[in-house]
Amino acid sequence: MKKNNKFNFIGMANLLAILLIPLLFLSSCGLIKDASKDSQVKDNYKINYNAKFISLDNKIKTSFEQENLIGSVLLDSGEYSDVSLPRQRHFVVNNQEEFQEIFEGESPIDFDNNTLIVYTVAYVNAGQYKLLHCVLEENKLVIKYEYKVVSNNGYYNTHAPRQGWEYIQLNKVEFEEVEISISHP
Repeated sequence: MKKNNKFNFIGMANLLAILLIPLLFLSSCGLIKDASKDSQVKDNYKINYNAKFISLDNKIKTSFEQENLIGSVLLDSGEYSDVSLPRQRHFVVNNQEEFQEIFEGESPIDFDNNTLIVYTVAYVNAGQYKLLHCVLEENKLVIKYEYKVVSNNGYYNTHAPRQGWEYIQLNKVEFEEVEISISHP
């Protein structure tokens, strides 16, 4: 019995068309992303000055918290802060005196060699953060980080907006301003 090669070729061509047409459509709509483009963007990120998120056991002074509220966060009183307040704030700490204006107790940071960036922003979910970028552009320290919401067995710990505090320690470097941005993957 002779095989029909023409039938097999047409059958294969139809099968390929059935598989490729939806992929081409999804790709042209942007629903399938080019992974190489994402990696190129991430490759452009740099972390200089040994920058890293740190945790501190020191408690922020209540008076400092109250003087530096951010907008639209739930307060301990059950009311929300004024919406006209800034959405985020940051503070550059270069010495023990500045540290003690914000925190109770002595600093564990060697300010002869390090700087501390104290950053506050509203959070509504429990999550993990990752430093992506810390560079000096002209006289501006540019910091970018990623905040990824995490779930606990498929449930998210969502709550009313609360004011959160993050700490970034880096080697001593001179700059005039700081720009901080957050991405959410």
